[in-house]
Amino acid sequence: MKKTDVEDKMEIIVEKMLNPDLKDKVDAFKAEAEEIVKDVEGATIKVGVQLGAGCKYDPIKNIVPIAGGDPLTLEHVPGEVWLIDFWATWCPPCQAPMQHNEDMLKKRAADWGGKVKIIGISIDQTAEAVVKHVDAKDWKSPIHYHRAKSDCSE
Repeated sequence: MKKTDVEDKMEIIVEKMLNPDLKDKVDAFKAEAEEIVKDVEGATIKVGVQLGAGCKYDPIKNIVPIAGGDPLTLEHVPGEVWLIDFWATWCPPCQAPMQHNEDMLKKRAADWGGKVKIIGISIDQTAEAVVKHVDAKDWKSPIHYHRAKSDCSE
């Protein structure tokens, strides 16, 4: 190929993660953009939403209290501060933060007056494993749930 030759080559890359409040717009953009470039070689569309601190989130559906009961939906209560900690009993790096959660809730209970909740959602295979672990560690202050059939950790 000579310097004066023109090559017919196009590359399109669109990549961005946006706040969840833009989910409907992101989905509409993605559907339209993917349709436009479906036959374009080298076209990449990676647009989505990602939760961050302070973001509103979709209610967490189909989680189960580790103490038992029916699956439920967690919906944020205005005026409360939630820290949601995804963890597992078999995960060594998860143990220190879970102990910290327990310690903070005990230490700050009077200051927080029930307005701050730390919610542990276990990704273990069974809730029974979580119950045994939580009991052995005496982690009674966080509110514990098992992911069960929820898609919340995706």
